[in-house]
Amino acid sequence: MKVSEVVVTWVLIIFVVMVALSPLLSMRPSRHQRHLASLREQAALAGMVVQLQQLPDMPDSGLQPFYSRRRPREDKQPHPNVVYRRTAQGWLIGLREIPPEVAEPLAAMPEGVSHASASMAGIGVFWDETGNSEDLKLIDSQLRRLLGEPPVS
Repeated sequence: MKVSEVVVTWVLIIFVVMVALSPLLSMRPSRHQRHLASLREQAALAGMVVQLQQLPDMPDSGLQPFYSRRRPREDKQPHPNVVYRRTAQGWLIGLREIPPEVAEPLAAMPEGVSHASASMAGIGVFWDETGNSEDLKLIDSQLRRLLGEPPVS
């Protein structure tokens, strides 16, 4: 067997192995997908719930990540369903301004937070997940503040 035949044989073997392995490599999550999975796992470990939902006032928006905290079971006070929207002028309910005790925690939210929703079940925000774990901690602390829970140290 000549050297050139051995080289061609090895090149052919390597090519066949690469073709066989390429579908497996394409199934690996991308860096962005791993980042999102990490953020969502951190949120779950902190006691938050992450769901994909449509924006309340935009039915054609598609599914957006919604990070929320549940109200304590002991909280028996009535809480109306309210949707807050971030605008250039600040946070609004429809076209009205919101009370300072709600406006301050919402104003501290990262830029990627566009809407907040409160109900009897809890309160949450629609976040585009462009930030990092520090932004997630900020969201968690502000949601806790809105629910009247003590901050986590």
